Amino acid sequence: MKIVNASNVALNVPIQGTRIQAGREELVFPCKAVLLPPKTPVAVKDDDGLRIIEQWSAQGVTELLPDETVEDAVRRGKQQRLGHLEKQVTMYRNDQGMRKAQGLELLMPGPHLRPILRELKALKAELLTEDPETKELMGNLPTALEVAKMAVVEDPMATELAEMGIHPAQAPIVPQELQGLVDL
Repeated sequence: MKIVNASNVALNVPIQGTRIQAGREELVFPCKAVLLPPKTPVAVKDDDGLRIIEQWSAQGVTELLPDETVEDAVRRGKQQRLGHLEKQVTMYRNDQGMRKAQGLELLMPGPHLRPILRELKALKAELLTEDPETKELMGNLPTALEVAKMAVVEDPMATELAEMGIHPAQAPIVPQELQGLVDL
């Protein structure tokens, strides 16, 4: 079995030592470790590979299937990592929603959540740029920075009112009570 580490950092993965039982006594050898370099397939025994994938799939470690390329396995591992990070953020949001519903004060995100949010944002951007299917679907859409630099389209209703001598603040198109909802 070959496994691939989809993260950008090498992982030193411990594997349980072998057990030998002789009568009533059991001898357990110390754990060994496998170094998983980033984006490189590593051959391991099937039992060890299954344990590694079970314990480290949240970190982006996945099996290299016989009919897939390393790039596909890395993409699949990144998607597994993305799913794990999204679950952690969703658990925090659900917890805060429960606290709000119970009338308790909300808690600020802890120091463990900030790196998760940064990694989540970077991983989403990386997957969007690397995935060929996403590239094909997105086409030549502008980035957020390009959208921010685009010219602002003037409101034709406000221009027409200004030509008639009415300032938009005097006769707002959207009443003040609803202004906060429209700005969303």
